[in-house]
Amino acid sequence: MPEEDYVWLPREDVLTYEEMAGLTGYFTDLGVDRVRLTGGEPLLRTMSGCRAKMC
Repeated sequence: MPEEDYVWLPREDVLTYEEMAGLTGYFTDLGVDRVRLTGGEPLLRTMSGCRAKMC
């Protein structure tokens, strides 16, 4: 869980799942074949299970 003094970003500053999927699409068009979300932020989302396979 996040630390008690964790500073949350405003919701409008966080990418939506649709925006992440769109960026992934742009990267794959450029030849990227793997995208890895690492760190705590993706895991702090309430629907973190939905990110597993979007495209």
